[in-house]
Amino acid sequence: LIDKDEAFKGLQLLIEMTIVEILTWKTGTFSLDVNEVTVSDEYRYFPEKLSEEFLLNSQNVLMDALRIYDEKKRDGELVEEEDDLPPGPSGETEPAVDWSISEDDLGLADLEKMETRIPGVFSVLEEKDPVAIHRERISTLAPRMSSADKDRVLAYLGDAADEAREQVPPQGVSRAVIVFSSDAFLNYLMASLGKMDGFLIFSTNDDQDLDLILDQSILKGITPLLVFDCPQRAHEGFSAEKLDRLRREKKSRYPQVETLQLSASSDAEFALNAYREGARGVFPRPFAEEGQDETAASILAFLDAFRQYVRGYFAQRGGVVEDTLTVAVSELIPLSVIPEVAQVVLKAVAGVFPRALTLVVAQQDLVAEKGVGFSPGDRRPVAVSPLRIPLTGSTLLHKVVEEGRPFFGLLYDGMVSTPLFEVVGAPASPKVLLLPLTRRGRTLAVIYADFGDGEVGAVPMEKIHLLAAQASLVLENAFYRKKLENPPQ
Repeated sequence: LIDKDEAFKGLQLLIEMTIVEILTWKTGTFSLDVNEVTVSDEYRYFPEKLSEEFLLNSQNVLMDALRIYDEKKRDGELVEEEDDLPPGPSGETEPAVDWSISEDDLGLADLEKMETRIPGVFSVLEEKDPVAIHRERISTLAPRMSSADKDRVLAYLGDAADEAREQVPPQGVSRAVIVFSSDAFLNYLMASLGKMDGFLIFSTNDDQDLDLILDQSILKGITPLLVFDCPQRAHEGFSAEKLDRLRREKKSRYPQVETLQLSASSDAEFALNAYREGARGVFPRPFAEEGQDETAASILAFLDAFRQYVRGYFAQRGGVVEDTLTVAVSELIPLSVIPEVAQVVLKAVAGVFPRALTLVVAQQDLVAEKGVGFSPGDRRPVAVSPLRIPLTGSTLLHKVVEEGRPFFGLLYDGMVSTPLFEVVGAPASPKVLLLPLTRRGRTLAVIYADFGDGEVGAVPMEKIHLLAAQASLVLENAFYRKKLENPPQ
């Protein structure tokens, strides 16, 4: 973890260099509107939650821009190009316009009168000792804990780090845990251990942030485990009533997200109510109330059990889907014809996505063949309505069909979505899969899949890539076997 001030300094430098880059453009247009906030779908963040202001010295930024521009021009990196101007109405060429930026344009005509200062020297980044960082954070977040107990917690973190270095990181679907808690010590320990165990750990004590983190995770194809801390009278907003309400709201809005409730071992009524409202499990946690003695033995016993539970949860959750894909890989081995191979891949992908469709490459079009999930209650591959998607004019289809590159992301290409959704209907989320099946570098078919009317779920893309690669190998082997069995006369 890095210090907050250091993070904002880095962000300020990034903003500064972005402005410098824009000013070095030879041609182009840009818009700078401080009152407009744009959220990128590819890199989501929460601008409405940022309260800090960044005050940049515009004079220094412009001076850096001129310096970089002069250096690039001196080194020959900027080449003056002659623009071919179209003839005017009378057939004469329009007079050339000088678009060069002068010092007067930037208000720097009196640059020589400014006081000059020797530029600062960048120092080497100080190497941080992880043990010292953990020790400092434990002392800050758990001041009541005895020195001996702090050392025990520190040793536990060190042992966990050593184990993580010896183990193979988990593969497949990203694993994420979202912790709703106001206990900074608990959040820090869970985040540190989660990183060592290969899990993404997000923590918040704000209702709005909780929805934003859940939306972001699901948009990225990650189905997280949601952990609610136990009621704490010392912290506003963590009453039993509020936690019960939040569990119900998240279960209704995100039905695919499982919840785990932490509870004080003495609060049996709250634990039973959590089960009644759909919590996957209830975990007793030792340091529930502020003012209680925090002992390393109880904390470490809880953390050890929690880590084992999370590992088992994700292994069980990912095992069903990954087993389906593994079985599909085995089913491909004896096959030799394209329709059979495509159908096996279609069924496997339909085990991950609610809707899947085979699109066969036919000259300049993709032609729909069979689909799964387009008939209510029927999960068998059946023929769909006539559908043809032109291959020309779509950059996305060029990458998928011509280059054989799988696509899993937001479908905003109208050349694909318009004819497709007119026949099969638009899904609730634009996140889709386009998986090419190739033979000797040529795409023969594309498997399309989406989440239909449901929420976006986790997708084991590594396994799906392996499945597509296995299908390609099977098709190539069948092609060469046929060549050997029928040699040219």
